[in-house]
Amino acid sequence: MYIKRVYPCVLLKLNYFELFNIPITYYINKKDMEVNYKQIQKSVHPDINKNTEELSSVVNEAYTILKDDCYRAKYLLDIKGNEDTENNKEIDKSTLTHIMELNDKIDEGEDVTEEVNHKLETLKEEFNTSIEVNKLIVAKQVYTKLNYYYNIKKKIS
Repeated sequence: MYIKRVYPCVLLKLNYFELFNIPITYYINKKDMEVNYKQIQKSVHPDINKNTEELSSVVNEAYTILKDDCYRAKYLLDIKGNEDTENNKEIDKSTLTHIMELNDKIDEGEDVTEEVNHKLETLKEEFNTSIEVNKLIVAKQVYTKLNYYYNIKKKIS
């Protein structure tokens, strides 16, 4: 796969998807991204190329964000012009109730892994659909739910 040659002045004008030469979409090919990441790091790693520490740091940050489903969702909202995802965490009552029920089940020792994974898959699909058609308000609401369910997943992992 062709990789754009990375220069600091060009990098600042690229979003993270463009940096790794992958489509700007929620569902990404993580293997392609990893291959591109390694190729870029070969040219910008401070041990190989002096004065590229800051650039290498940006590449690492981009990789960390895009490989994580929840971070990638937030980043997509940010680059599509919805920067206040952190300030608006309103959640509907039924989702909040379900989150509380899951927490209770976890506290009682019940395994909720399958239930949480199923809900996450549903929400990821919903997020992808809404972001693809540029329904940012809906995507933002789904992102908030995703974030809550990812926190539950971290708790049970």
